[in-house]
Amino acid sequence: MVNAGSVGLSFDGDNRASYAVIDIANGDLAVQIRRVAYDVEAAVQAARDAAMPDINVFAHAVRRAEYPYHAPVPQG
Repeated sequence: MVNAGSVGLSFDGDNRASYAVIDIANGDLAVQIRRVAYDVEAAVQAARDAAMPDINVFAHAVRRAEYPYHAPVPQG
């Protein structure tokens, strides 16, 4: 089993999106976790435009790539 985590909601301090590449050839297996930058502010704005509940918590999580419930989340 390979789990790259949530594609665009990492909690490891690296807010780039992550995905896994699995290569199987001739009985060998190789796994790579890759990271790619994306427009975090566009994601926050799309969530805000969709009236996402707890938008401040989401915005904090995607901007800082940390679990938002460890510390108080700034409002606004």
